[in-house]
Amino acid sequence: MHEGPERHELDVQVDRHGQIADVRLDGRSIWPTWFKLEWKGDGQVSAKANGLRLSSRAGDRISLHVPNGPAEPVMAGIDAERGAEEQ
Repeated sequence: MHEGPERHELDVQVDRHGQIADVRLDGRSIWPTWFKLEWKGDGQVSAKANGLRLSSRAGDRISLHVPNGPAEPVMAGIDAERGAEEQ
């Protein structure tokens, strides 16, 4: 699955609303771009970004970064503040 001997790092940063804030491949921002992450049943992670295939099994580092603290509520199609007041 790995496309060469070089090891790569993929960092996906999520904001407190659950939206993608940045995607970095080997320290360089590639956002906005198409990418996908896959969690395997055996604990391994694989990814595809910028045409490159990455795999934790092959030694690549794939990390998902989420902010500390409580997340803001995300309600599809409903203003979060208005939705909370109506409950």
